[in-house]
Amino acid sequence: IPIITPSSSSAAATTSIAGPTDVVVGKPEDTVLAVLNSYSKGSSMDEFAVERLSEYIKGCRGDDPVREILTLQAVLEESMGFVNERVDIAYEIGIANMQEQCGEGNLVQPFFESLSTLQDQFVLVSQALGDAHEALACP
Repeated sequence: IPIITPSSSSAAATTSIAGPTDVVVGKPEDTVLAVLNSYSKGSSMDEFAVERLSEYIKGCRGDDPVREILTLQAVLEESMGFVNERVDIAYEIGIANMQEQCGEGNLVQPFFESLSTLQDQFVLVSQALGDAHEALACP
């Protein structure tokens, strides 16, 4: 449980954590980071979360803590462009022609319908990634 004690010599506060083994003295953000670290199980996801949260806690003085969102968005959009190129080629060849070549019982039409649905979902994910970055990025 964090205990915050105002410092008599300055506006800064000192904090400590009453816990089983750790005591932290310093600024409030030090306490928050200590709590985050104490609950971290050492997984890469925990390390990632602690690293990103610490950027916010420290006042966003370093890199944008959610910069990877833009990278993911760019990769998704690149992939969408690749799929669109291939779909355009397929439509140039002709869906009916492919169905004929594949014979009776083929799944050409359902495949391209599903691909179209998937592309629509990718567009929504890309928009959501952009919105997430806008909402979470440091000012």
